[in-house]
Amino acid sequence: MENQRCEQCGGEFHVVRHWQKFCTPKCRDAWHYDNWKREQRHQQELEEAEADLAALKQLPELRKKFDVGMQIVEALKSTKAPVGQNGFRRRVLW
Repeated sequence: MENQRCEQCGGEFHVVRHWQKFCTPKCRDAWHYDNWKREQRHQQELEEAEADLAALKQLPELRKKFDVGMQIVEALKSTKAPVGQNGFRRRVLW
């Protein structure tokens, strides 16, 4: 068998088995750990992107609710509050 480059460290080594890709078990374990961490990061990024997309889909409905609330507030601000029997002004929704 010929020499080959290790997929983790890039060092050259003599291949003993035809399926061998790494020079040592340490390099093999490091390669698998790095791939696992990369996959975990990728999964987290996907979950964050899905959450952002869900929030964007809710945005138009939230804006409608906010606009209705602001219309109520503006109506209350523009209305002259009647004076009650106790002399305090109170706001009335028409």
